[in-house]
Amino acid sequence: MNQFFEFEKNDGIEEAKRAISTLLMIGSESNLIVKYIMDNTQNNSVVFLTGVGKSYPLIRSHNVLNNLHQVLDEVPVIMFFPGKYSGTDLILFGTIKDQNYYRALSLVK
Repeated sequence: MNQFFEFEKNDGIEEAKRAISTLLMIGSESNLIVKYIMDNTQNNSVVFLTGVGKSYPLIRSHNVLNNLHQVLDEVPVIMFFPGKYSGTDLILFGTIKDQNYYRALSLVK
């Protein structure tokens, strides 16, 4: 972690985000977060995603959801999101709009 903090300090947050995205293969079919979830989820499970606010801006929840949706269709996924769901998009912390469309249901209104 200290090496990463030093990297961010020297190269900036945008370069740090790019490095994390590359390391975790966020934009590819080999996305390591999605792979981990797939490898550790049984058919009769429910997946709970937490900590998305803590991972912002290094990991964006829409990247995980979009990639996960394509491969995990038999198991419900519940994401605890620190913000609002407008019915079409997520608004992180009630202020940061990502303008990505989701086919999701809000469990709490």
